[in-house]
Amino acid sequence: MKYTERLIKRKGQPCEIISRTPTVISKCITAPSTKAGWRFGDRDSYVDGITLLDTSLTSGEVVLVSGFVSGYSGQKEIIVMAVNGDPIGQVISFLGAKATLHFDWQQQQVSTDANYNVIQTWANVSTSVPAYGQTVTAALRQSDPGLLPTTKYLLDTPSAYDIKRFDRIAFNGVSAQVDDLDKIILDGIIRLQCSEDTRV
Repeated sequence: MKYTERLIKRKGQPCEIISRTPTVISKCITAPSTKAGWRFGDRDSYVDGITLLDTSLTSGEVVLVSGFVSGYSGQKEIIVMAVNGDPIGQVISFLGAKATLHFDWQQQQVSTDANYNVIQTWANVSTSVPAYGQTVTAALRQSDPGLLPTTKYLLDTPSAYDIKRFDRIAFNGVSAQVDDLDKIILDGIIRLQCSEDTRV
């Protein structure tokens, strides 16, 4: 057994890969990422970690980590953004982002009434979808010129959710329309550009 593997097993934080059924229980060691960027929000939200190789952790999975820092008994939900296996150390290193919000994913359903009038309603496809979200600011537009003029929210979420353009996401009393999405920026992650949704 390698030193890093022994360290994780003895001193690691309890963690659970909750995006799998059944969930996988293991241990990991995490720390705030110091390489994510200079903005305060970035440095607070990104996490570097290592976990055991036998978890087969992959990008896009969601990990619930307990005891996030020494003396703190809470839990943090981490969306895995990138992984790198180390067969020599028998560990997987990963970069994750804390789930800053959960949203309801909705799609438009079209039906007709008894008089053949078209009725459009919104139905939940999935609820409590985890995401790392940001409100688009002037500073963010300077660093990411690919943002659409209408983009107000930028969300990174697992690509296991087959979200499409013009779907609706709802969170914290906000309804937003998915204007654009990027499924290839990171393996297992989909990046959503969303605007305010004024549809009924």
